[in-house]
Amino acid sequence: MNVNIHCNVPQGYYGKLSSAWLKNDKNLKEIYPISEQDRSSIQEQYTFFDTSKREWLYNILTSHYEGMELNNIVKTNIEKIKQDNTFTVTTGQQIHISLGPAFYIYKIASVIRQAKRLQAQFPENNYVPVFWMATEDHDVAEINSLIVFGKTYTWETKQRVPTGRLSPEGLDAICDILIDLGEKENISAEIKDIFKLFKEAYTCFSTLSMATRFIINALFGKYGVIVIDADNDTLKKELQSLIHEDLFSDTVYDSLQAASASLKAIGYGNQVNPRKTHFFIFKNGERLRIDKEGDNFILHPSGELISRNHMMQLATEKPYLFSPNVLLRPLYQQLILPNLAYVCGPAEIHYWHQLFLLFKRKSVVAPMLFLRDSFLVLDSNTKQFLNKYKLSENTVWQGLGVSSGFLAKELIGENKISREIDELKNQTDVVFQNFFDLKYQKIKELRSKSEVWIKELQKAEKSVLQDPRMQPVYEPV
Repeated sequence: MNVNIHCNVPQGYYGKLSSAWLKNDKNLKEIYPISEQDRSSIQEQYTFFDTSKREWLYNILTSHYEGMELNNIVKTNIEKIKQDNTFTVTTGQQIHISLGPAFYIYKIASVIRQAKRLQAQFPENNYVPVFWMATEDHDVAEINSLIVFGKTYTWETKQRVPTGRLSPEGLDAICDILIDLGEKENISAEIKDIFKLFKEAYTCFSTLSMATRFIINALFGKYGVIVIDADNDTLKKELQSLIHEDLFSDTVYDSLQAASASLKAIGYGNQVNPRKTHFFIFKNGERLRIDKEGDNFILHPSGELISRNHMMQLATEKPYLFSPNVLLRPLYQQLILPNLAYVCGPAEIHYWHQLFLLFKRKSVVAPMLFLRDSFLVLDSNTKQFLNKYKLSENTVWQGLGVSSGFLAKELIGENKISREIDELKNQTDVVFQNFFDLKYQKIKELRSKSEVWIKELQKAEKSVLQDPRMQPVYEPV
């Protein structure tokens, strides 16, 4: 397929904080004072990531891939983890059936690019790309649908477990539909093979986490991407200290509140509001939020009450039962990986700015932040369509609503109608001048009727342009 790929994001595409960050806003730098110039300093802080810990991480990553055929570059990158000059460049996203929205792919492409760039600039070290699967989220409704050729397919499941632990049972039926669709539609052999890859993943592996790792490995293994699932008993042991501080003191909350207040003071709200506690607990397969209730804790939505002593015992003896929320997940990441940089989405880069003070107080290494790349992919038919109706790529970047608005002006003619109304007014003025010259006695009454008619035309024009039924919805050929 002949496609045009645009990656020059127009001004205004990103939100307020992301746009300011891209411009190296000095106020934001004071809140998260880490830049690419700090690369060497970040690496030096990983002295605690000694040979034994690297061997520990290597063994865990190796176990993740048991029973899966690996690309040699992935194997090599996992081996490199054991070397003290190896650092990871990480991105992450909650897992989704068939990988999910396009930005899922953009994140992976971005982390590959950044790792390659750093490797070329600083060949004395190793920089390996890592994809962090957010497997502990529990809102299945957020990840169980996909859209193919404009039609939505939804996986119906009654399972009530974290998404990574879901059995993919039933997903093969959707895959069969897609495979059949691929045979009927005029699409490339590569796309048809991807539909078959999805089915292989969902029929050969017992959890959505394992199936997703298989898919990412098949599609991106040749670029050396390592996939990690942090819902792991051994990895969770590194969370013990953070669990205790979050549940049994105010250190975490106070740090997050202070950083959030600093952001607010320079004109930014919170992307994620800090809570008194930032952990969930797994119970009977479900992920339940922990809230403080006086000296004790209450689980939501079950309502179960857990005493302080019992919760402390669980945090000490069974850290694998605990799951960090979105604000503490970055700390977990930095505790278990020798991570140099994180590739953020526009929303993520906002809440990372709420975290630096906590990183500092916990003596956890804070990484450099990169904003993920964004792309606009246009096939040749779409490009011709844009040219025909004078729509620029920048217009399309701003979304269907803006594109439709511009298209509406061109097709149903906001400017055209306005010009014609103006011409009608001018012609009416000429006619009335003639009546005036002929001393027509009822000219004032006639003029009033004419002005009402012009106003009705203008009102009709506005109504037509605002009517959602008149807004063209363009679907690329």
